[in-house]
Amino acid sequence: MPPSLVVPAFLAATCVGPYCGPDTDFERPTGGLPGDAGAPALALAADGAVLLAWEHRAGGARDIYVNRREPAPDGDWLPEPRRVDTDAPGAARSLEVRVAAGAANRIYAVWQDARNGRDDLYLNRSSDGGRTWEAPDTRLDEDSAGAAVSSMPALRADRAGRVYVAWEDQRFGSRDILFRRSTDHGATWDPERRVDTDPPGAGVSYHPQIVAWDDGTVLVCWWDERDGLADLYFRRSLDEGATWEPSERRVDPGDPGAHASHDARISVRGDQVAVAWAEEAGRHGQLALRASPDRGATWGELKPLGRGTGVVPVARESGAPAVGWIDPPAAGLSGEKTSIGGRIVPLPIPVGVRLATAADLSAQRVSASPGPATLWLGEGGGRWWAARSGNVVGRGMVEVYRMAAEGGRSPWRTERTLLFGEALRAAAVPVTAHSLVGAVSPKGVLHLAWVIRIGNAEELGFTAIAP
Repeated sequence: MPPSLVVPAFLAATCVGPYCGPDTDFERPTGGLPGDAGAPALALAADGAVLLAWEHRAGGARDIYVNRREPAPDGDWLPEPRRVDTDAPGAARSLEVRVAAGAANRIYAVWQDARNGRDDLYLNRSSDGGRTWEAPDTRLDEDSAGAAVSSMPALRADRAGRVYVAWEDQRFGSRDILFRRSTDHGATWDPERRVDTDPPGAGVSYHPQIVAWDDGTVLVCWWDERDGLADLYFRRSLDEGATWEPSERRVDPGDPGAHASHDARISVRGDQVAVAWAEEAGRHGQLALRASPDRGATWGELKPLGRGTGVVPVARESGAPAVGWIDPPAAGLSGEKTSIGGRIVPLPIPVGVRLATAADLSAQRVSASPGPATLWLGEGGGRWWAARSGNVVGRGMVEVYRMAAEGGRSPWRTERTLLFGEALRAAAVPVTAHSLVGAVSPKGVLHLAWVIRIGNAEELGFTAIAP
């Protein structure tokens, strides 16, 4: 349960209105594990089970935990989550976990870990769907332990037993992108190789992402400052990562390094790849999208989306990608204040979530709810889902939408609204929901996980919604 919030009795007694009920019911994947949870990562196994990984701190440094939820809309979690970093509990910082489901019921988790001083990259794997994990875990970066920072991993696994990992590595001075692969379910690993082809350590390369296909095609995408401001680069391998195209290619337009391209997100479905990102500096950049119909061999024209944050592309096997993003706040509203429970608090900033699905990428505004937001958008089983997390009138909120019918004036409808924290209590102890992640099963079941922050304490929430 969320930590109790101490409120004077006279305030609690006077609470009236729609936001004064108990916390919304939701699932707690951490079980009885004490402490704070954050930074969730989610994957779906081939049998439909949910694998949720996160950072957890209970008195010491953060550790990495994974829990498994059985494959049903109302499936049970394991009674106790599994810790997958195998040094002493709480002894060293473990961050930025990624989780992936592969062939033969195998599950993989990778993260950066400071047990050797500077961060190294570690991986653990399960051969029984996440119920048990190996000991010890495996260090993937091949320089001396703790010699240089290895961070921000990307992870992919396919149905042929191949596992791919990319990360930022500072052993050459500045950050470069390194890559390793396993072709036997993570039992052994080929030597690491550098993916960016400018001189080692010459330019900052960071935030890698990986997409992969079962035939062995691999694409790594990252941001790169070799020419000044960040550009968006990718490089392909057509043989399971054994060899790579001669050089990387840029996705963002214009002169190299002339303006910043950042906050990139990548998605793949069938042969189509969609990449969306923000151009220029500042909180609300100009958002852009490019799509490739042939696994990155060729790319379509740049499509501007408008200004905003949190852009989320979803590739489609046919037709234009779907895209979601968050509109900038209306001018002049951020400084307004209101009184909640006798305390003057800033008025939450209104935002609008836009979701574009038509071929011309025209957008539909589906919400004008207030509060800082994170957005998720996805499709499965022929059904489209969207969700946003944030807060409303001091309460944490997750709002879920479903597309009733593509096209038309208002195709999106609200499916569920989850609220956390009572209104008067939230005035004294702020409550918000953030770090939203999700996945849709082939049968169209939506799975969402997020972090609920109540004051200085954080816990995970989860919900599953059947179509």
